[in-house]
Amino acid sequence: MALMSRQTSGELVRSLRRANDSSSVAKAQKHFNEGLDLLLGKARETMERGRPSTWELEKASIKFKKAIFLDPDTRDYYFARADAALKLHDIRSAVSSLRFALKGDISDGMTRRRLSKLIDLQGLSWLDVGAAAAALALFDAALRLDPVQGPFHVHRALALVRLGDFHQALKAVDASLTCMALTPDHLVLRGKLYWALRLADLGNADFRRAQALAPDHPEVLHFHREMLRQADALVRRGVAALKAGHYAEAIEALDGALGLSPGDLRPRVLRASARRRAGDRQGALDDLEDAAFVYARHLRGEGGGGGEDGRG
Repeated sequence: MALMSRQTSGELVRSLRRANDSSSVAKAQKHFNEGLDLLLGKARETMERGRPSTWELEKASIKFKKAIFLDPDTRDYYFARADAALKLHDIRSAVSSLRFALKGDISDGMTRRRLSKLIDLQGLSWLDVGAAAAALALFDAALRLDPVQGPFHVHRALALVRLGDFHQALKAVDASLTCMALTPDHLVLRGKLYWALRLADLGNADFRRAQALAPDHPEVLHFHREMLRQADALVRRGVAALKAGHYAEAIEALDGALGLSPGDLRPRVLRASARRRAGDRQGALDDLEDAAFVYARHLRGEGGGGGEDGRG
């Protein structure tokens, strides 16, 4: 009798558990449906307004949290809570909900992409307030979920720049170019990184490429003005050296000016004069020929921002 009593007791406990589980699932579904009505604006008071209020969204979020508590294995509840959180601009709660949803199916590509974008957005928020290390950790997390998102690599590069790691930032920019098309912003960022790494020639080359793609880009315009300023200073130094009879020094300064402003006629003509006086007649003739070519391009409206000799 004692054995039969224990068997009967065990079956009763299992039966009660099944009933309780079934009741929990039903209650969870009820909370979920009520939350959806609030979230989707189906409540009567919301229909007149056209969209749910903040109070209704918060109430919907609570409903979804209750549904999750009662039935934590149903992924739709996490998705619904994430939607409510996003409507409330609560990115952190949305990320948390999607993380739990992803645990239910780690191969769900759509959820991985959605979660990665939210984590990237979190990173941008941290970067905006100066927390570069926290932002970098979030960008890394976003890339682990979706490594072929070019913008994530760019954002990672920006965080690394804030942290002073220019080598890794340059690698991040290059990684972004394996996932997305080259843009003037890429070239500007990479150009600045080259400058920071004391690779001025590479930096200037990227800015010139950016100039060809987007001549009105604010950073490109600033670069162009700076190059003209530096080139003008070198031309003045070359003129002073030429007048003093220091032809090698004049040629060196004018070489530098041409490197900074390839379309400028003055350094070519002045260098031709310096070379002629230094006895390099062929070099002088070459400079005059190049100057004529650049001038012809100017007349045709083609500009002169090509290679070092202005011929593109």
